[in-house]
Amino acid sequence: MISMFLFCFSCSADSKKSLLELKSEISDVKEFYVTAEDRKIFLVTSGCLPNKNKVLIFVHGSPGGWSDYIAYLKDKDLRSSFCILSLDRPGFGLSGKDSSIADLQLQAGLIRIAIERFLKEQFVSDRTKPTLILVGHSYGGPIAAKVAIDIPYRKDALFLLSAPMDSQLEEVRWYNRLATYFFVKIFLPKEIINSNDEMIPLKWQLTDWDGIWKFINFPVISIHGKKDFLVSFENVEYMRKKINPRRFESMELTDENHFIPWTQEKLIKDKILMVNSK
Repeated sequence: MISMFLFCFSCSADSKKSLLELKSEISDVKEFYVTAEDRKIFLVTSGCLPNKNKVLIFVHGSPGGWSDYIAYLKDKDLRSSFCILSLDRPGFGLSGKDSSIADLQLQAGLIRIAIERFLKEQFVSDRTKPTLILVGHSYGGPIAAKVAIDIPYRKDALFLLSAPMDSQLEEVRWYNRLATYFFVKIFLPKEIINSNDEMIPLKWQLTDWDGIWKFINFPVISIHGKKDFLVSFENVEYMRKKINPRRFESMELTDENHFIPWTQEKLIKDKILMVNSK
């Protein structure tokens, strides 16, 4: 279990190194620090040209970073259709890993503010008011859902990848408890500590999400592996019960695990492009 936890951390390569790599391949890559209340949120964009009014936004899991989605930022088909934005959540990467925020509501609020400020600067005219697609993986799923509900822009879709939504399915695991001890923490990277701090209160924080689904007025697409051992596949049934069936679509992957942003990149990309073509 710990090895897979660290695998997820390793998927998020060094942020500065990843940015240099991306800039060497893509000419229109930009980086931003956007202030949200007292926090600076780090964003990376590609394909954000003046004629674009479709924005594709990625929110990473825990642990993670903007570079989890570097393949999507590079993808020529996505870049031709969207202004693509990927961010470091508070407590990770270049968004202040020395000061985490282990609170879904607070994080969703800060991220929404940061995205809104970016959009207002990027799309200064009402005639170019953008339409959004949001993608959230794992812990980033409930955050992306709350941002999608609260942000005052049209949403073409919300993608939830291996997302925990049902508080009844969340449990603090033995390695979460182990990682709270000082003699263990001193050997762990800061972002692993921050990630564990997010996991501990997740169960009771998700109870606040029970009431948000009635505000969903846009398509929600769940993509979840049946062999996901970190976030229960039963979360799909929870969403099926909570979300208007006319708004909800589930893609259930029989032999897939938790790490579908990397293992199912083509499937996710093709589905995003399909939604955009409607």
